[in-house]
This record gives sequence, structure tokens and C-alpha cells, in this order.
Amino acid sequence: MHQHSRTQQALSQIAWYLKFMFLIPAALLCLVFIHYDNEDADNTSTISGVVTDVEFYNYHHRRYGLSVKYKLDGQPCFFIESDSTVSEDEIHDEFERLEASGKRVTAIVTHDWHLPQDRHELDIHTVAFADGCDTLSLEAHNKGQLESRIIFGVLCAVPMLLSLFLAFLDIRSEIIVPAQKRKERREKKQAQKAKFADGQTVPQRNRNKKKKR
Repeated sequence: MHQHSRTQQALSQIAWYLKFMFLIPAALLCLVFIHYDNEDADNTSTISGVVTDVEFYNYHHRRYGLSVKYKLDGQPCFFIESDSTVSEDEIHDEFERLEASGKRVTAIVTHDWHLPQDRHELDIHTVAFADGCDTLSLEAHNKGQLESRIIFGVLCAVPMLLSLFLAFLDIRSEIIVPAQKRKERREKKQAQKAKFADGQTVPQRNRNKKKKR
């Protein structure tokens, strides 16, 4: 009964490890790989033109922070800070520089959930600069996504691996080791019984010989 209670306690502890230290980080890991995926598939259309009418404002839809409203050859567009791996100041500087330069640039249109249904601007995910600057390029964005996947993936993997290690220690100390000890005790008792049985048969044979004499 005592051993059964210890086994049940060990199994409950293992279940706790797997539930809170493995399954929850595993679910978070799935979300990380979904959210920080490579976004080439969502960025297939392009639009070219000269950047004009740049306006900076806080974008309150969802949680994307700073936005940049501007036009490319008269086409209203907007860019949100969360689509970039650089700071607000760098975004300010890049768009002001683009507007001042008067150069034609190519922007990539995002086809995903960022664009509110009541707006008519194009959601521009990245901008490929004419002078070769890739601060806001899709490649830079995907690189940032990959770095985030690695960082958050490691943070999620650590408690998952720790939970498996702790579960193994519990299984070993509460189930495997006691089972081995029980087996050793059982084998020892069987050996003692066999030895005792051999000790009993020898005198019996000797007594039979004495009776015959």
C-alpha cells in the first residue's frame, strides 16, 4: 500500500511537470513559430513610385505602434513600425530621406491581416530603396523574424527539457529504483529459500542411511 501511494505521488508529480512545464511552453513555441515565420508568401505584390506626403502618426489598430502614411505616385500607402526591426527614429529618418530625395522606390504590398477593412491605403510591409539601403527590406524583416524565433524558441525549449529531466528523475527515484530493489530482495529471498531447502534435504538423506544400518 505504501509503495502504491509513492507511485501514485510520483505519477502526479510527473503529470504536473508535463502539464505546466512542457505543454504550456510547447503551445507557446507553436505560437512563436507561427507568428515569427518567414513572410515571403504574404509579400508578393509591388508598387513603385516617388515618396510624397509623408506623415507620422500613432496607429491604434491592434498594437502596431507608429505608422507612416505617405503616397507613391499618388497612391495612398502606410507602413507600421512592427513590420520593421529598426527604431522609430530610424524609420522617421528613412522616410524623410526618401521624400527629400525624390527617387523612385519599390515597395512590397502586404496581403495579410494588417489592413483594416475601412481603410483604402495599401499596407506596405517593406520598402526596397533605390540606393541599395535595406533597412526596411523584406530580407531584413525576415532576418529579424528568424532571430526572434531562435530567441523565443530557446526560452520555450529550456523549461520543456527541464520538465522531461525532472520527470525522468522522478520516474527513476520513485519507480525504477524501488522496482530494482524489490527485485533484488525477491531474488535474495528466493536464494535463501533455496539454500535452506538444500540444507534440509542433506540431513534427511543422512537419517535414511542411518536407519538402513
